Amino acid sequence: VWLDEFVANLWPRISRHLEGVIRNSVEPLINNALPVLFKGRARFEELSFGTQSPSFGPLNVYATEDTSEIELRLGVKLHSNLKANLVLGAIDIGISNLKLEGMLSVVFKPAKPTPPYFGGLEVYFVNPPSLDLEFHGAGRLADLPTLR
Repeated sequence: VWLDEFVANLWPRISRHLEGVIRNSVEPLINNALPVLFKGRARFEELSFGTQSPSFGPLNVYATEDTSEIELRLGVKLHSNLKANLVLGAIDIGISNLKLEGMLSVVFKPAKPTPPYFGGLEVYFVNPPSLDLEFHGAGRLADLPTLR
């Protein structure tokens, strides 16, 4: 519960940061990947990660017998009122209402004798997470049965 409250209080700042990353890093990458005719014309008209923060739990910790690896498994649930709308000329591609649920694994390894005590992190979902979102505009093509 405490982690949910902590992230909920940080969510407005996290959301603003993610929006900045999308606008300042992802949008230029999209524009650079487009054919010359469309270069520089793609922009996010609407972009919001919403007000609903993720929730977490259950949390389990596993370790090898010699503690050379410690694994944190954390349930992640995000039912976001996200809204993103990318416009490319007259083409409008939108997504909203992201739902993501899964078990996240964070493995701390290899062990080290001094701080930070581990050489790195391995982060992945134990199984593919369930994912659902709504498409709008030209994005509705992704809802075709052959693509789902």
